[in-house]
Amino acid sequence: MTRRSSTSHVASTQQRPFREDMPFTEDKEWALHWLRAGGTVVVGPDLAVHHDHSKDPALETFRRARSEWIGLGMYVDLAPHTARDALRLWWSDQKTYRSRSRARLSHRRAARLLGRWAGQRGPGRQARGVRSGGVR
Repeated sequence: MTRRSSTSHVASTQQRPFREDMPFTEDKEWALHWLRAGGTVVVGPDLAVHHDHSKDPALETFRRARSEWIGLGMYVDLAPHTARDALRLWWSDQKTYRSRSRARLSHRRAARLLGRWAGQRGPGRQARGVRSGGVR
C-alpha cells in the first residue's frame, strides 16, 4: 500500500502532502492536521492493511518503537519519558499478555518499552535529526 492509495481524496494530499521526514507517523500527523483544521477523517474498511509486528526480532521492535515515538514527538508535545516511567509500564502494563509474568518476561515487550523510552526521553525530542523511515 502506498501513502497515496491510503487516502480517498487525493486533492487533500495535494493541498497538504504527507511529511516525508516523519518516521512511521506521517499518516497520523496528516490526519491530525485535517482534524485540527476542522475537517473529518474517515478510514474506509476497504483500506485496512493486515500486518503484524508482534513477532519481529527484538532489535527491530526496539528500532520501530523508538522511531515511532520520535515521529510522534515531531507533531505532538510529549512529556519527557523517564526511566521510572518505563519501569512503571514494564511492571504494571500487561496489555494482551495472559499474565503479568509473561508480560514481564517478554523480550519483545521489553524492546518496545525501551524503544519508547529512547524515543521519548529528555528535552529536545523534536530537534533530533530524523529522515524518512528511521533515525540517524
